[in-house]
Amino acid sequence: MRRLTADTDEPILPPENRERLIYILHPKRASFIINYVVGATAFIIGLAFFVASSGQIVEYSLYAWILGNSALIFAVVLVSLTEARRRYTLYIITTWNLRVRTGYFRRKTHKIYLDEIGKVEITAEPEERVVGMGNVEIFKKGFELEPDLIFTEIHNPDGIRELILRLIKTTPDVPEWAYIDHD
Repeated sequence: MRRLTADTDEPILPPENRERLIYILHPKRASFIINYVVGATAFIIGLAFFVASSGQIVEYSLYAWILGNSALIFAVVLVSLTEARRRYTLYIITTWNLRVRTGYFRRKTHKIYLDEIGKVEITAEPEERVVGMGNVEIFKKGFELEPDLIFTEIHNPDGIRELILRLIKTTPDVPEWAYIDHD
């Protein structure tokens, strides 16, 4: 990214016209509920093997020890990876663009500028609607068959859609970011 200085032909933007952060979202934990349930169940099974073998309910053996430890390790790894996946998926809304940032080690960012958005839709299963979550699909102008950006399993998709539509309505005909290459 180039620095905007007086030596370039690019304009130096006043603070009120610079990009500002509006909102950062993560997927809801409810969308990963099966992983948490399986992890908790495995943890309880592992703990039960240790308690049962120490109380002589189950004969203490190498197999009981391996099974108990395996269940505990599986539970911790599953819940940790699920939480890391949720935490390392960001949906970012700014005054200039929408971004989806994913990845543990190799971060990938996909963005779409507000002046490129053609349509914003919400998709959700009936069960997801009950708990107040769903997907917000953002389509580029001229490419409205397949979404360009998807905010998956977020809380209050109706409110996020409304926020995006209001940002699009307030976007001027010649936006402040017009000098930036959109590729």
